[in-house]
Amino acid sequence: SNIPIRIYSPKGMGSFPVLIYFHGGGYVFGNLDEADHICNSFSIETPAIVVSVDYRLSPENKYPCAIEDAYTSLLWVEKEITKYNGNHNIIGVAGESAGASLATVISQMSRDKNGPKICFQLLICPWVDLLHLDTESYKLFGNGCWLSKINIEYYSSQYLQNSEQAKEYHVSPLLTDNLR
Repeated sequence: SNIPIRIYSPKGMGSFPVLIYFHGGGYVFGNLDEADHICNSFSIETPAIVVSVDYRLSPENKYPCAIEDAYTSLLWVEKEITKYNGNHNIIGVAGESAGASLATVISQMSRDKNGPKICFQLLICPWVDLLHLDTESYKLFGNGCWLSKINIEYYSSQYLQNSEQAKEYHVSPLLTDNLR
């Protein structure tokens, strides 16, 4: 698979930990350029190799395309990152919004498939439950904030092939029986 990525390398030598980053955008928009500043900052300040992943977007590429790209990128990092001075034994995943959901989902997939091992997650406002959009939080904060309930419903409709898929833990990772 030919998934665009951008690799950020900190100064110095050695075997750096690796952070795989997935941009936000409701699975509908977002790209490597929008994630450039945060990925560059993570690489410099951590220091770590940061691999920013430009997964396929909806509605042209509906669920599970983004998840497939995210997991494929994890497999690539485990296999190839040593060529870039990265340590394939210290891999973390991170993302914002829909990207944070991808980080969570591939962590669960990695656990279920016995690897690659993910050492940590950095989740910035993750989408972890697209099934229950009627919670108290949605009632209190569903309007007037940067991302409204109506927007989330729109992005979900673009991402999913049908609303029943929101029940699947690869869409709503909080619904899994095993959160380890």
